[in-house]
Amino acid sequence: MRPPMKPRLLAIVPDPDGAFAQAGGVLSATRAVLGPEVRAAFEVDLVDTTMRAFPKPDLRERLTGAARRGAEVAGHIARHRPDVAVAFCSEGTSFYEKSSLLLLAKAAGARTFLSPRSGRAEAWLQRSAAARRWVAQMGGAIDGFLVQSEGWRQVYAAAGVPGRKLHVWPNTVDTAAWAPIAAARRDPGVPRGRPFRFLFLGWAIEAKGLGELRKAVEVLAARPGPPFELAVAGDGAAGEALRKEAGRGRLPRAISLLGWVKGEARDRELARADALVLPTHVDGFPNVILEAMACGLPVIATPVGAIPDVVVSGETGLLVPVREVESLVAAMDRLRRHPEETRAMGRAGLDRVRSRFDRALGVARLVSLLQGHGDVGGGEAGGAQGVNVGEAGRSQEASS
Repeated sequence: MRPPMKPRLLAIVPDPDGAFAQAGGVLSATRAVLGPEVRAAFEVDLVDTTMRAFPKPDLRERLTGAARRGAEVAGHIARHRPDVAVAFCSEGTSFYEKSSLLLLAKAAGARTFLSPRSGRAEAWLQRSAAARRWVAQMGGAIDGFLVQSEGWRQVYAAAGVPGRKLHVWPNTVDTAAWAPIAAARRDPGVPRGRPFRFLFLGWAIEAKGLGELRKAVEVLAARPGPPFELAVAGDGAAGEALRKEAGRGRLPRAISLLGWVKGEARDRELARADALVLPTHVDGFPNVILEAMACGLPVIATPVGAIPDVVVSGETGLLVPVREVESLVAAMDRLRRHPEETRAMGRAGLDRVRSRFDRALGVARLVSLLQGHGDVGGGEAGGAQGVNVGEAGRSQEASS
């Protein structure tokens, strides 16, 4: 007897193995959608939406890509009549395009889910009445929004998306993959003679707060206290500016520039670090925070995007206001001076990521939503796997 046919899923997402493969949270989420657990439940068809991030594509390239994706989606609908369609998008033209593609799938009878993944979406919605109207219309037309956190759920609810259609599907990490680094940190006190090591890991661009971080290092180095260093692992315009400073002999000696690191080199840097610092101005859900916490590191970050849903200030790390150098200095000084508290934050962060942001939990939640079973754990805000700290988490700051 032939086994029953599986329902068909149309995934309008970046190809994780494509020429311009993404990194971080987008890569993690894409691999979840295209992974073995989802494929066990669905026949999956991929429409690759990847475009290069740097340099940004011009209008002609964007229009050509949109036309190609539209033709591919129409072809899949004509040939396979998908039962479910899911699309990833950012803000602006990406949101308009991907939501329009979902309308095509919806017209063909598919259940449709949009996953907005941009840290700039809130500002886009605040400045554009047309954007708010379109988002509200999509909230009525498609079956669900897969948002990254409780904070993002509130943003899209304020734009007019019905609460029953907003499902928190956070980024996740395979905590087992980072377990060896976490285990080696059982007694992670800073050995005598070694400086406390802060790590910045990600795109080395101004929006990630590298300007403020460089100033904070300069201020902190001039103050008495235990020795420290900052390793900057990443590429981008702000990183290039730091390299030019180093070439002129103007970069603080405490800063080392590693360039882009990946694979085993990335693992080594996470293992060597005592804390992650990410004073970003805007973000959706930076996966590097989950990776650092899975390694047992405390995190210094800013309360933007999904970060307050992950970093509990004073418990798993410290949250500082955006662009406030003195608050960043205070947070870094606090960690370097209080190793016991630093270790406790690292342990609490490890427990939090294992219990709330493990890959297995996220994939189970995704499959349940795509199958139409609703939220795992129940509730409009996203159930047990969706962390809900509300606005209180957004106002927490570091204190020395």
